[in-house]
Amino acid sequence: KTLWQSVMLLLSLPLFSHLDFLLVQTPPGVPSLPVLWLYCTLKGTRLVVDWHNYSHTILALALGDSHPLVRLTQWLERVFGSRASSAFCVTRAMSEDLRTHWGAAASVLYDRPPDKFRPITAEERRDLFRRLASDYPVFSDIPADTGVLVSSTSWTEDEDFGVLLEALLRYEEAKIEGQ
Repeated sequence: KTLWQSVMLLLSLPLFSHLDFLLVQTPPGVPSLPVLWLYCTLKGTRLVVDWHNYSHTILALALGDSHPLVRLTQWLERVFGSRASSAFCVTRAMSEDLRTHWGAAASVLYDRPPDKFRPITAEERRDLFRRLASDYPVFSDIPADTGVLVSSTSWTEDEDFGVLLEALLRYEEAKIEGQ
């Protein structure tokens, strides 16, 4: 599968024109990073990596840290990701990890929501539940003081959304006990 993806990726890249930069978001880092590094080296294009996570850590969730494919993926990510012309990520922690463990310099570009994402008023909350109830009847019986949480994160194994849900439950319990 990886070999097929590598061939298809190479065939989809412009062969007869020149790109100044090629931006790739990871994961997936394999086969993307090795293939794009090769392409950029041959074409004189600068590779820029947008690090969101590590492919090997996601793969390790299914196979375990010591699995040979996890170790190979980690090696490929480290070797080819650290050879990018430049890189960025959204946290200082990831930037430091890339620098410390892989010798890769990544600028931090904080992922911040636009100003329209803000706490809403009680009236806006009532209006939201009213509109939702027209398509989803379960929202018709929601108390007016119910909170609404919007998150930009995906619900995948590598991003444990359960931690947030558990924190919300504990917050609610503490709020009820404090009343």
